[in-house]
Amino acid sequence: ATIGYGGMTPQTTWANVLVVAESLIGIVSPAVITGMVFAKFARPTPRVLFADKIITQKRDGKDVLMVRIANERGNDVVEASARITLLIDQVTREGETMRRLHDLKLVRNVQPLLVISWTLMHEIDEGSPFWGKTHEQIVKEDWRLSVSLHGHDGTVGQTIHVSRFYLTTALAFDHRYLDITKVLPDGRIQVDLTHFHDVEP
Repeated sequence: ATIGYGGMTPQTTWANVLVVAESLIGIVSPAVITGMVFAKFARPTPRVLFADKIITQKRDGKDVLMVRIANERGNDVVEASARITLLIDQVTREGETMRRLHDLKLVRNVQPLLVISWTLMHEIDEGSPFWGKTHEQIVKEDWRLSVSLHGHDGTVGQTIHVSRFYLTTALAFDHRYLDITKVLPDGRIQVDLTHFHDVEP
């Protein structure tokens, strides 16, 4: 943003003020644009898969709500923490409809190292909002679920956050996820993400 005065120079005060303003803009704008572009490309883009269906099935004799997630990038997500939040419309004593948030208690909500896949599990017991509820009741009451994952990307060294929102149509009672892992002859674990979203009764 050099001014480069030659044969044409400003003659009035307002013309000089205009030149100063143009010079400042010429200096500041490249710095701002560079910072915005750098921030955009330096931000980690997590590629975390969330299963299309949330299922319930028996596990050790208990009814369990399950959500499967996987790290599609193949890098490591350190100290990953997950949360499942239930959104329910409730009517107060005054007749006002409000959306209540209920955090579902997970069997395990922290994973020291998320490399392959992780199935979040919530036991449906007396303290669970799902206790005694049928699929028809949940659909009628229009329950919704929010699943979020928070962790530290070990490759770029930055915090990542990703979430998925589920409607009641995504609930599959008495189903199971198809197995996506197998052990290779050399002992490594192979993950087949082509069947990641598949469930069966």
